[in-house]
Amino acid sequence: MENLKEYFTKNLVTYRDTFFQLYSATISDFSEKNVHDLRVSIRRLLAFSNLIGQLGTSKYSDFLRKDLKKLLKSLNDLRDTQVQLIKLSGYDFEIPDLTFLIDKFKSDEIRLVALALNSLTNLNLIEIEGIILFITLKVKEMPEEKLNLKILEIILTSASNQLNDKFQQVDVNNLDTVHSLRIALKKYRYLTEILSKPLAISKEKLNTFKKQQTILGEIQDNNVLISKLEILIENDLKDNPFEMKFLTTTLYNERIKILKNLEKSLSKIKEL
Repeated sequence: MENLKEYFTKNLVTYRDTFFQLYSATISDFSEKNVHDLRVSIRRLLAFSNLIGQLGTSKYSDFLRKDLKKLLKSLNDLRDTQVQLIKLSGYDFEIPDLTFLIDKFKSDEIRLVALALNSLTNLNLIEIEGIILFITLKVKEMPEEKLNLKILEIILTSASNQLNDKFQQVDVNNLDTVHSLRIALKKYRYLTEILSKPLAISKEKLNTFKKQQTILGEIQDNNVLISKLEILIENDLKDNPFEMKFLTTTLYNERIKILKNLEKSLSKIKEL
């Protein structure tokens, strides 16, 4: 295997190029897939930036994290709305207010695309490319005592301990704890992707992380949609709340099934 400096610089360049490609694709078409893929590329760059910061180039990695977090935040509401639209459009039962909801969410999507487009076009890509170049140069200059397998193992163990703490606190009846576990698992998953080759982390393990993250993401999506619907029932649909209560009941029943799947999979998370 190539040495660690070559491995990290090569992967950082790959992450950078993927981000720029998806940035351009999303500017041209804010499809749900493009927005999702762009967000994933941002999270991968963030994970890399966090790792490099722990290895001693915090100044430049802090600059990169600041820009990326701001961009990610600008896409969050759009992503939620697109997922909610897909969910609502997939129901085969017909209730008049469902059409109202879909139209409202489509209107929200148009508004949020405009906001996201503004954020993306105002992003200083030259600055981001320059920061990544500086990070790459810093990695190449790192002495072996700062970048070696033992250090990487320590970083991974620390992240694993943080994930385990969230696992110990999780209560399927308390969605805040489930959300905290989702955040911790997401960070851990992207870190293990970066370290998979030097630390010989198996593809099977990486796939397990992804599956668990999907279940936790389904719970989060369900919770966000129910919260949004309950606000709409209170403010916009209070003259005829029955139909929307039928929909929220459907979503609550779906949540019960997802939480049961989570309970079954928690033992797998503990084994990771």
